Amino acid sequence: NKTGSDELLTKVLVEFTESKTDDEKSWHIESDLLLFAKNLLTEDGYVHIGKLKDLTLNDFFKIKSSLRAELQKFEKSIIAESEKAIDIIKKAGLTVKDFSQTNSGIYGYFDKTSKGRMDYLEPNSHVVKTIYEDKWAAGKTSKETITQVDSIKAELSDLFFAIQKIKEKGYSNYTLLQLINRNIYSLAVLNEIEKLLNEYKSENNIIHISEFNKMIAKIVLNEPIPFIYERLGERYNNYLIDEFQDTSVLQFQNLLPLIDNALASGNFTMLVGDGKQAIYRFRGGEVEQFAQLPKVFAHNDNKLVLEREAALERSFNPQFLKNNFRSKREIIEFNNSFFKSIALKLNEKYQSIYHDLEQGFNPENTGGFVHIEFTDKNKEDFQLHNKQKTLETIHQLLTENYSLKDIAVLVRKNSDGSEIANYLTEHGIDVISSDSLLLNKSQEVHFIHSILSYLSNNENDIVHVEILEYLIHKNYLSTKNISELIIEKNKIGMNRFLISIVPEFNYTKLSKIPVYELCEEIIRIFKLNQTPNAYIQFYLDEVLNFSIKKNININDFIEHWNDKKDKISLIVPDGINAVRIMTIHRSKGLEFPVVILPFLESKIENGKKHTWINIDNGNFSNLPSVIVPMSKELEKTAYASIYEEEKNKSLLDYFNVLYVALTRPEERLYIFTGKYSESANLTTVSSIF
Repeated sequence: NKTGSDELLTKVLVEFTESKTDDEKSWHIESDLLLFAKNLLTEDGYVHIGKLKDLTLNDFFKIKSSLRAELQKFEKSIIAESEKAIDIIKKAGLTVKDFSQTNSGIYGYFDKTSKGRMDYLEPNSHVVKTIYEDKWAAGKTSKETITQVDSIKAELSDLFFAIQKIKEKGYSNYTLLQLINRNIYSLAVLNEIEKLLNEYKSENNIIHISEFNKMIAKIVLNEPIPFIYERLGERYNNYLIDEFQDTSVLQFQNLLPLIDNALASGNFTMLVGDGKQAIYRFRGGEVEQFAQLPKVFAHNDNKLVLEREAALERSFNPQFLKNNFRSKREIIEFNNSFFKSIALKLNEKYQSIYHDLEQGFNPENTGGFVHIEFTDKNKEDFQLHNKQKTLETIHQLLTENYSLKDIAVLVRKNSDGSEIANYLTEHGIDVISSDSLLLNKSQEVHFIHSILSYLSNNENDIVHVEILEYLIHKNYLSTKNISELIIEKNKIGMNRFLISIVPEFNYTKLSKIPVYELCEEIIRIFKLNQTPNAYIQFYLDEVLNFSIKKNININDFIEHWNDKKDKISLIVPDGINAVRIMTIHRSKGLEFPVVILPFLESKIENGKKHTWINIDNGNFSNLPSVIVPMSKELEKTAYASIYEEEKNKSLLDYFNVLYVALTRPEERLYIFTGKYSESANLTTVSSIF
């Protein structure tokens, strides 16, 4: 909204849009800005953003210019040497066809780098063979041409090594500057977003929940006995911190004074957790905290934290729960063997998390079953095959005296859950899923909202079609041809068209009724309540709750609903006989007689898409911190260890998600995954199996 009125901000946003277009990416910048705005709320981002708060948009324009100048300086030095090589080749009367491997060989190397293609700066195997094995001329060329090539190969070799010397000296920094440059526009507007966010919080007298830990940390990390805890310390003597493996660094360090006080008084404190079930790193959970106990992770040599760490060490008494009372023997034996094997593939520093993983069991509790199926299908066929196998498995289980409510289908993504829920529903299987329970999935709720939207803006043709489609589906109209109905509606107008179907529909009268009463009136007029409908009731509750909080009109509620419609669900009582479909994350802590894991095939990708780094570069002394893509290109920079660490943590994340999934079943476990391939080497889920 500030574009056009704020000149500098407008310039940044326009240049950002143009840069995305130049890179042949979508020109939409909203998702980029939203992604970066979320860094304002993270513990890590909070520290780094504080270092940038004094920079203005003008400062970022200067930084951008400096970045471009540094990048061009390196590129020009490479281009100059490559152009010399191409010039020598041309003066010798030679062409690309005269050289070994043509465009893929040494000629192509000089040609591409002379045109600024720095992505070809790393020589491929053909170029290396030319230089180090003296394979210069093409195989089927004349003796005269070979002589010509031989006459210039010494000069070309010198130029190749000159380029390599420039590369060795400056390519690491060049790559880093490229990564910084990629996000510089987003970084530039981050402070502007923070200002607007602070204005919003001030106007509405609110703060984001993520800020509490930061505010508390400012006190507890600097005061021996934080005054904010004095009253708590008097009231509570014992503490139990559950799900400790998903606790963030700030959360734990904020709790340390309470724990320290309790231990000093001889009272009991318990930290409960399982590092193998740490699956919330994306929310700030830090499993290393758990793995390093009683040491305090990331203490940053803070004297007070180290004193509290000493208290933990004095009282530390780890206890391991060895027995699994949930699952049958075969399930437990499979998981013991499977995770003992794959834990060896983790980075050594994380193998301790899977140390002593073997669970005991009741040897008489037998009859469990594990089925793993590898499927060699392309993406579309793989999805369909998995849905078919899931349906077949459910039918088979029903013949073996299992009920639908005994079965859980666990997926990685909500979209997979929606897909399998729709497929099973179409084939007569009742399901309960977070997606199927969304109020927005109800046709009646969607229709009520379409009428509200029509009353708010009666010229919205999309809303007109939504209303017509519902009326066709519910047999209000004799014809099923939507095109004919649209033509008829356009002739007489939507209002008269609705009155011809439902005479009680009065646009003027309805537009003046308060929102809750209006919804009730829509339900009555269109007879939506002839049979009990829990979706409608929950929708009315949402309207009422929103109306009580604010003095609203139709537009306010429409905006609220459009923002929340993908989150508001029906609350279903336990005991309904239906297959439960949920994400693996939601299943944590639950158990089911039968668990089916379809679609269990995906690439193992880095959990973090971006990372903050502190930079030490004399040319950018006014830019102490930057955020860069968590890209493989980081391996070419001085920050390669950050990328390697993220790869290791991401692999641990995948192992932990698998651990949660595979330990949910009591009796049976069915896994459908992709084709096994040794060459995949832990890059896909199937390669883990």
